[in-house]
Amino acid sequence: ATPLVGRDKVARLYLVAARNRREVGMHTEIRLVNGLPAALITLERPARRQAPRSLLRCELDESGRIRLVHAVLAPRKLRALPAA
Repeated sequence: ATPLVGRDKVARLYLVAARNRREVGMHTEIRLVNGLPAALITLERPARRQAPRSLLRCELDESGRIRLVHAVLAPRKLRALPAA
């Protein structure tokens, strides 16, 4: 996948995703993954082509602003994380 670059593009992507996920219902929990905090998001009723689970982790810069967002959507990679 091609990285999405630019504050406005990334913000727009996550706003649209949040709206779509709110409609199907979701559960979010904070977990330590590889020693770092991450948000594990599980959709109650995923729509076609929506990942049922996703993992988001942010890297911050020196001033505390988000520098990089890591998203894992592949079910094969998320299988190792036990369900809540």
